[in-house]
Amino acid sequence: MIKHIQSIVFQSSIAILLLSVLFTGCGAFSTGSPVVGIVATNVQAPVAVNPGEFDIQRLKVGSSSATSIFGLIAAGDASIRAAVVDGGISEIYFVDSEISGFLGIFATYTVVVYGR
Repeated sequence: MIKHIQSIVFQSSIAILLLSVLFTGCGAFSTGSPVVGIVATNVQAPVAVNPGEFDIQRLKVGSSSATSIFGLIAAGDASIRAAVVDGGISEIYFVDSEISGFLGIFATYTVVVYGR
């Protein structure tokens, strides 16, 4: 009887641990998203705008990203600086972000910089 109770406690502990890792992964990467889906997220949102006039057709674009797996491992450089270097931009006009994820298994945060 005691071994049966210990087995149930052990299995329950494992289930709680796995669920907390899964749900931590879902929320661990909701960095600034205006909306977050529990199953999936794919959102574009504004970060900053430099007031002024510019021709949207002639802008350079640079991006940088960071990725998370299971909310346990995260890597990448999602900085505005990295996006500026990627696009060869010297003057920033506006910055957007793109957030995507699926079940907390995989998530990506991308910064997109527009300028000249």
